[in-house]
Amino acid sequence: MMGDIFGQLGNIQANVENAKAKLGDLRIAANSNCGRLSVVVDGNQKINDIHINENFDDNEELADVLCNTLNKALENSKNQMKSELEAATGGLLNGMPGL
Repeated sequence: MMGDIFGQLGNIQANVENAKAKLGDLRIAANSNCGRLSVVVDGNQKINDIHINENFDDNEELADVLCNTLNKALENSKNQMKSELEAATGGLLNGMPGL
């Protein structure tokens, strides 16, 4: 019985490691509402690219658009991570705070 539990835990650990590797390979893009800026993050919430399509009137406008677009991309990435880890653990992490 204990051997079965440890075997299942080993399988879950391997699934989680595979999910983490897969998340690192994902690229999740988000575009600003105005369409002048885009960002790409991976499934581990690392920023991979920022592309500014047009000039902005001032740095404050650029900063606002950049923050909003980054937050959108990171939220999408976080949702993808949650989905991948739930699948990898068979839902065992479902409902755990911080995941």
